[in-house]
Amino acid sequence: MYKLITKLYEVLRVIPFKNSFVYSSLENVVFFNGKEIIRNIDGASIYKISNSLVQIWKNEGGFYYFDDIIFNYDYNIFIENNSIISLAQTLPRRISRGVYLKDIFIFDKKTNTIGNIVLKDCKGNIVYFNDKTLVLYNNTQIHAYTLPAAQPLWQFDLGVLGTYQDSNGETHAYEVWKFLGVWENLLLVQLHNETVVALDIETGKLKNQWHTYTPQSMDEYTTSTLGKCMKIDYNRNKLVGFNFFVIWELDLLTNNLVSYNLQETYKQYDVFSITNVSSFAQNETHFFITANTTFKTEINKFNDVLMAINKETRVIDWIHYFKDNEWLAVNVPQISENKLYQLDSANTLHIFQKENP
Repeated sequence: MYKLITKLYEVLRVIPFKNSFVYSSLENVVFFNGKEIIRNIDGASIYKISNSLVQIWKNEGGFYYFDDIIFNYDYNIFIENNSIISLAQTLPRRISRGVYLKDIFIFDKKTNTIGNIVLKDCKGNIVYFNDKTLVLYNNTQIHAYTLPAAQPLWQFDLGVLGTYQDSNGETHAYEVWKFLGVWENLLLVQLHNETVVALDIETGKLKNQWHTYTPQSMDEYTTSTLGKCMKIDYNRNKLVGFNFFVIWELDLLTNNLVSYNLQETYKQYDVFSITNVSSFAQNETHFFITANTTFKTEINKFNDVLMAINKETRVIDWIHYFKDNEWLAVNVPQISENKLYQLDSANTLHIFQKENP
């Protein structure tokens, strides 16, 4: 399926972009198509905010943006592919210890200019918006406003879920871990204790929540909680997650949650378990995720692999074994139409080319 074609060294971060890729070096220089585009920036903080725009953080406040050229901007720009509206947010202003305020404006993508203000002195962070609704959050609350008038629409307080106990028996309030995305009319939110909640984007009503699946078999490594490695598979209308040997799939149309134990499949390729990652890459047909081999006593460690798991059959259709000195840590693979990118902990970028069937 894929063939290793080259390696780049001293790479800090990589983003597939416009049939190529943007990457930053350890010297905080950013490159596109192998050519330098800017230097003296925060190389750990480059993000693709749309299919046509990359955000590059300055070392001390503000941002650069790159489409076909570099431009300088002091606002944090937000673009949603399904919205004709774009937003810009000011840098946080410190009011007191732990309290920061920001202003949110309409942003004109055609002219790269700021329009009317939407919210002033806002404490929350932008999660999602469309042409009618803006959703913000802090650790324990999610709240929405109308757009562009910014009238309060709804608020969801995670406190209504109660509390939970961790593995040490300590009690905690629920907090947001990350936002998985919007499917149909549902905002899917992952919480710190591996719970996922689904909120109606228009009303804020809690429509569903999930925390566990029923494993096919149990051993000392198997858990029944969803874990933190999950992603929406929009093409199949499913929420999918990996946990040790298990892949689970939640059908968002039917709310049917099933799990599959891949331990026997892994054994065929000397794979022990997935690595401790919080995400994976995917295309229409496969999931791409990193994993460990069985323990190698001669080198006193696991080796790492990158594998492609077929979405329908759940078999390993392709696997790449990294060398003893190539440790992947928690780096998540990145995928474009015809290439696969994997960064290792020594800041070496492994680039794989998709082969013709």
